[in-house]
Amino acid sequence: MGMEFLSIKKFTVTVIGIMLFIVTGVIPLIVRAAVRPVPPELWDLLNIKTKADAFTYWKSVFLIASAAVILCASALNTEKNPLKKPAIPTILLCVYFLLVFLSDILSPYPSTAFFGTVERFEGFFAQAAYMIVFFASVRFSREPVVRKGIFSGLIFSSLITGAVGISQLLGHDFFATELGCFLVTGAPGRLSPAFTESYGTLFQPNTFGLYTAMLSPLLLLFGFSYEGKPFVKVLLLAAGAAMLVCNHGSGTLGGFAGMLTAAAVILITCAARKAYWQKKQPRRHSNRPRVKYILIFLTALPIGAFFYFNNPALPVQLFSEISALRKSAPSGEGNADTRTQLLFKDGVLKITRGGETLFSLTGSPEGRLLVVNHEMEEVLPVSASTSQNGSQTEYGYSIEGYGDFSVTQRLDYYLFQKIRLSASNGKLTVLWSDGAPVNADLPVPATGFKGNEDWGSGRGYIWSRAIPLALAHSLLGSGSDSFINEFPQHDVIGKANVYGDPYIMVDKAHNLYIQTFVTTGGVSALALILLFGHYLFTAFISLIKSNEPPAAFWRNLAILSSVAAFAASSLSTDSTIGSSGVFWVILGLGYAMNSANGGLDGCV
Repeated sequence: MGMEFLSIKKFTVTVIGIMLFIVTGVIPLIVRAAVRPVPPELWDLLNIKTKADAFTYWKSVFLIASAAVILCASALNTEKNPLKKPAIPTILLCVYFLLVFLSDILSPYPSTAFFGTVERFEGFFAQAAYMIVFFASVRFSREPVVRKGIFSGLIFSSLITGAVGISQLLGHDFFATELGCFLVTGAPGRLSPAFTESYGTLFQPNTFGLYTAMLSPLLLLFGFSYEGKPFVKVLLLAAGAAMLVCNHGSGTLGGFAGMLTAAAVILITCAARKAYWQKKQPRRHSNRPRVKYILIFLTALPIGAFFYFNNPALPVQLFSEISALRKSAPSGEGNADTRTQLLFKDGVLKITRGGETLFSLTGSPEGRLLVVNHEMEEVLPVSASTSQNGSQTEYGYSIEGYGDFSVTQRLDYYLFQKIRLSASNGKLTVLWSDGAPVNADLPVPATGFKGNEDWGSGRGYIWSRAIPLALAHSLLGSGSDSFINEFPQHDVIGKANVYGDPYIMVDKAHNLYIQTFVTTGGVSALALILLFGHYLFTAFISLIKSNEPPAAFWRNLAILSSVAAFAASSLSTDSTIGSSGVFWVILGLGYAMNSANGGLDGCV
């Protein structure tokens, strides 16, 4: 009976180790084309019923499958958990997941809530998978095979996605090659990547910036503190360095903020620990961190020199990355007082600047679109050209103080700055992309960022509209992954002003906490924030007072800085399949190390 129990235990922990390797090492690398059905709740909004996906669907499938196997293996493993049960995070996660479940079963978008939406696939089953991999990491990370699975996966994925990210940084995107196209689509040809920044094998640069900010301090500090086989140390350091380079290559504010947060956490923790022990035992531990500081400095110096001499304008570039929060969208330049804005009211589309109307578009009684000046006098076109088949006519206009523009007349609508308009009874009606009328006079609830909607590459616009949504979902949300359904997508004029595209789909909150507030409710968002805060605070206090050997200290600090980087980056980045599964494993490992009172022996 005893031998049989040992065999079951060995088998189950091995399976769990393999599954956690898949979560941390394989899933972030999956980029495979799939044509997936669009949730019925989006048919009218997107005007399509299928959509191609390459970066999220198969990641989601592998995540859910891995979590299911882990759940079965955990049920077979009846060994008592040797770690102290982390009661507070367990309570917080139970509250969080209960609200996720209630929000999903009561969601007006059931297909989206349970299976996820297009190009995201973070529905209920994906949320359940996150919880499973977290608790598996907490419970089984003391097992050597599980630890090896986690860290082998982190090294493996970081080296490969780092190589891809560096190729993108150097202007030679791997996915633009014939091999990259074949691996993604299974057919010969070439892809045309949408990004000029590094995005690795993840959804987009924002996600890659968060991912690299989370992993670079983790891998570098583990590499510095590792005392085992030299080649493992080299792999850890190489993977961490690759993530550091790619963080720069992503060019995202979230990634940059995450790296700064990780660096600040490391410095503050070291300083606080040193002050604590010098006060308690003045001569003890006073020299412990110095060798590590020197190693970090000597490693960072050549890396910094490489970037500086290859790009002497780097300090200016970093400042520009921060200043990019003020970047104007294509629809206008300058500040809110000087850029051109569109205003629709009572069937008239006004083009304004600095609060003054430059000209307007309105309808004639006979159903013709008119261009009128600020004195409401009709402006005649200076040119007109009709297509060969007669399906459309383009009229050219010139307005003093504004410049040249055109209005295109098609069979059943007019087109101005990509906005579809119809004219009747002396008024204009704004149309959706499928021709359905839109009540553009209906005010869109907004809080804050007035006049600064283009702040943060349009984040000001998204957050100003999302905050009222969040407040309306203080208890229960609209369902997992349903942000795209809840956002006021028919704010055609607002999106034209900010993005230059009135029909662009705002499918991301660009903020994990606002996203959670809207989709699964304010209580779940609060539970998530408290969970992050609880780990950061308890790990910080534990590290200050820790009397463990230096290697254990640096390993715990690595986890702390990684979680802090994720939490900070999430202020401007959403949860995504490629990065969040890895994060929940790392957070579980951090709680396990805290419960083990200072570290896991031979953690790699």
